[in-house]
Amino acid sequence: MRAVVITGAKKSGKTALLTLVAEALERFGKRVTVVKYSTHALEKGNTDAFWLMRENRTVVNVSQDETAILWSEKLDFEALVTHVRADVLLLEGGDAPVSVPRIVCLRED
Repeated sequence: MRAVVITGAKKSGKTALLTLVAEALERFGKRVTVVKYSTHALEKGNTDAFWLMRENRTVVNVSQDETAILWSEKLDFEALVTHVRADVLLLEGGDAPVSVPRIVCLRED
């Protein structure tokens, strides 16, 4: 698996670039996984899956169209990649090792 980190200041185009790169790789038949690091917790809402969350508990939510796995702790990069099936792992921000290549997005201002 290859990994690339896309990083930069807020509103510098990270998500837009990540989307374009992911779509281009997928057109070439690559399986892409995207990891979005955030400075805030995931919007939880009033759902059973989030009510079931507890320390040291994993909750898997399965619906008609998707499956979401919610860990109650932050996984470091090495632990995270053991759960990923992909040819290319694209990370937006985060704590990947220094050896993972980075693309830095800069704002014009």
